[in-house]
Amino acid sequence: MSKIVFLNGEYLPENEAKVSVFDRGFLFGDGVYEVVPVVNSVVLDKSPFLERFERSLSEIELEWPISKDEFLVMIDELIKRNGLKEGGVYMQVTRGVAPREFFYPKNTPTTVFAFTFSKNVIDNPKAKEGIKVVTVEDIRWKRRDIKSIALCTGSGMGLLPYIKADCFLTGDIKYHDAMKAMSQNLMMVDIGHYESEKFFGEVLKMELEN
Repeated sequence: MSKIVFLNGEYLPENEAKVSVFDRGFLFGDGVYEVVPVVNSVVLDKSPFLERFERSLSEIELEWPISKDEFLVMIDELIKRNGLKEGGVYMQVTRGVAPREFFYPKNTPTTVFAFTFSKNVIDNPKAKEGIKVVTVEDIRWKRRDIKSIALCTGSGMGLLPYIKADCFLTGDIKYHDAMKAMSQNLMMVDIGHYESEKFFGEVLKMELEN
């Protein structure tokens, strides 16, 4: 039996659900996701889930694609249509389909996708026996030559704690970030999000080579 998924207002068999290759979630990782646990066909932790999801949407300047109540109804309907007893629901909202440009498109409908999955939540043997883990160095920011799909280059304020320089050029500097940079005796230059990605890197490269 084919699993039923939710895509942009429709409940579809999974093999009929199609997303454009020009969706910004595919091209830029421009979207957010959430996962909620399900036990006895009931969603757990609804309030924390809604708070997390709303914060994620807000941080990348996306609106709720539908109302919160409608979102919860959609989740319950997916659980019902798939006969899910225990497991979870995965949800994803992207900025939608638009030509590949770094700046945000205007008036573009979001892409909303959700599906269910079965999993032992209560009697998961890993929760009882534990798991083995290995820690490794995070080298993502050392390999900026790799154009990772979900790498955000226009706003670099997340790197503020790791900067070892006298002057930092980036885009989208917020007031409190600027105040924090001043406390670190770090000079900040906001050259704009789009400009930093589209033009500045090429200009700086030529200047440094000369």
